[in-house]
Amino acid sequence: MFKNYFKVAIRNIRRNKIYAIANIFGLSAAMMGFIVVALYVNYEMSYDQFHKEVEDIRVVKMKYTDKFGGYFGNMLPAVFADAIAEEIPGIVSTTATSTGVGNLTVIGANNEEITEPYYQFQSSFFDVFSFEARYGNLKRALDNPDGIIISERIARKYFNTEDAVGKTLDLGEKGEFIVQAVLAKFPANSQFQPHIVLPIEATFSGEMLNTWGMNGFFVYLKTDGLVDDVTLKSQLAELYERNSPEGAMYTNVAELVSFSESYWEWSSSGASMNNRSKGLGADKDIMLICGILAAFLMIIALANYVNLAVSRALQRAKEVGIRKVNGALPSQLISQFLSESIVFSLISL
Repeated sequence: MFKNYFKVAIRNIRRNKIYAIANIFGLSAAMMGFIVVALYVNYEMSYDQFHKEVEDIRVVKMKYTDKFGGYFGNMLPAVFADAIAEEIPGIVSTTATSTGVGNLTVIGANNEEITEPYYQFQSSFFDVFSFEARYGNLKRALDNPDGIIISERIARKYFNTEDAVGKTLDLGEKGEFIVQAVLAKFPANSQFQPHIVLPIEATFSGEMLNTWGMNGFFVYLKTDGLVDDVTLKSQLAELYERNSPEGAMYTNVAELVSFSESYWEWSSSGASMNNRSKGLGADKDIMLICGILAAFLMIIALANYVNLAVSRALQRAKEVGIRKVNGALPSQLISQFLSESIVFSLISL
């Protein structure tokens, strides 16, 4: 039965080439637009979602007040992260990073100077975020100030091998660093793109990292999923007020931003500084508009398909009549026309 439906559908396509081409072209164009937009929107909406328990990761901010009302800033002292881990219950881990991605110079095999983006993390970064090591041990990779973590891409680029642990990378004015670990491949839709990671101690002294007045770091924390944000913000504010020096930059008002949502905060969070290659995804509203336009595109294409099918209904009346005279049931006629629509859709797809 279904074989017969398929044969009839193919025969009708051959007999009515102009009709078939118009239908297939319209459907395929709409499907192409819809699929491309859907893939792009899904890509942007799934930013940073590969991290384990990403819903429990927060970006810490404190209130800065001025004559215009102020704002919540996320450039905080690195020691704040250590204090949170030690004194606030319900925190699984915390970490501090320097202010976003920067650029450094790598000396290549032929002494050429190559500019590469890099990050500076505390070793606890990999307790909060789910990056995996292909070679080496991430837990101890940043313990030494001259240690470095690189990605597989950087390892292949500068050492012609992925297992570059123990090899030395010349960073020009910053000096030479020994590769302690090579990161496994990570998603492109990650806010952090850590192809080169230096220990935060390579640039900042212990005194700077332990000074409450040094506001130059992003602080991230990961909760156990049980503590509520209202309680946590109150505890963070009290902790900062108790330790901050007189005349500190921030007031005793804390704010928490979900890390998975921080990607969308183009100007007010570290997201824009952690990933400078953001495109349309910088605005969540644009993603919504793209999705709506793609849906409308499909609806218009389907309406066009129905209109063309209805316009041929009279031409198919004789065929339907003959089938009825020969004993065809209404369900069989419906199945035949649905089969033709499915064939058209599959060819268009």
